[in-house]
Amino acid sequence: MYKWIKQWKVQGSGKEVYTVSVDKNGCYGCSCPVWKFKRVGCKHIDLIKSNPNHMNGSNTYRSATPGNVGEVTIVGVNVLYPLVPFNPGIQTHLIATIIYDMQRANVDPNYIKDYKDRMFKEKVSFKAVDGYIRSKGRLVYSKWVEKQGWTGLETVPYDTPLKEDG
Repeated sequence: MYKWIKQWKVQGSGKEVYTVSVDKNGCYGCSCPVWKFKRVGCKHIDLIKSNPNHMNGSNTYRSATPGNVGEVTIVGVNVLYPLVPFNPGIQTHLIATIIYDMQRANVDPNYIKDYKDRMFKEKVSFKAVDGYIRSKGRLVYSKWVEKQGWTGLETVPYDTPLKEDG
């Protein structure tokens, strides 16, 4: 008898696409090496569990657009992400946060790759972005100031839920 009752395709850190599965008891598995060889939870399973779109069985990717937001924000089937100011001290961290959060929000992987390749001068892997954010946390704007825009950058834990609007 087939063990898995539902499956999702999840973009890995590179070109790999992994299959996350759930059985009738609500136990998860993944085709990635972390789960296959260590039988421990992985970021692909975490993504499925944290993304309501996936949980409802939808394999549809969200579109992403820059917007006037303090952090990556899910708005229905769309995702808005903040603009990155010219400030070498924060650029890498903010860009990595946006990439990390777009993955969590189920944005089209091709869009995320194009964004990553445009924003970073050097070649950076998704695995490197993931490790960077997991070690340093997410960088987000905390308050809106009239005639100034978003200010108050702060670091929050990497697993803080994504902001949803509407």
